[in-house]
Amino acid sequence: MKTISEKLNEVKDLFDKGVISEAEYNNIKASIIEKFKNNDETNQKNIAIEQKEIKTTNNTLSEQKPHSITVKHKKSKRIETVNLRMWEKMKKEYGESNYEIISYNKKKEDDNKNESSSNENEASNKNKYLKWVIAIVLFLSLTLPFHYVPSHFRVFPKDNLTFSNTIITKRQIDIIIERHNNANYFEKLMIREEPLTKKLFEKGILTTDN
Repeated sequence: MKTISEKLNEVKDLFDKGVISEAEYNNIKASIIEKFKNNDETNQKNIAIEQKEIKTTNNTLSEQKPHSITVKHKKSKRIETVNLRMWEKMKKEYGESNYEIISYNKKKEDDNKNESSSNENEASNKNKYLKWVIAIVLFLSLTLPFHYVPSHFRVFPKDNLTFSNTIITKRQIDIIIERHNNANYFEKLMIREEPLTKKLFEKGILTTDN
């Protein structure tokens, strides 16, 4: 590819020989200069893009490249961790065949990131467990100490902490009333002494008129 000087010299020779006029010479010269200027700007942009891509690639490779290597000496069984530069030196001096590669190790920054991520996950799990514990405690505090009678919109404490008869349904009450009404005098006395029935009579949910 001819340089701008060579191009301009060719045009000047044509002008000197009278092949082209002065006006044509000036137009062609300006055109050549403008063309080379545009090409130069394009080349500069392309070079800048290529340099940026090379830098990005190098950074990526640097991030992915291991920081050190852990090897075991086959004869002595000694395990050691060395940086990559030392590993290259060891290979040249003692031969790679005398070593067994155990692992490639990334930078400590990656380990710190992983540890930080692990700590965050652990904290998140602890928060979940804490929420479950609070929910269970709340559930127990609402169910163990109280009887709930939805049909009469009543809540009253139990004699003992238990899950038994936490919610007393209308069906349960109807069954007690039916048993009581069908029993003889002595059986009615016994039914009234049952803990749940006794509690319902005390709270006025059951009466002798039921």
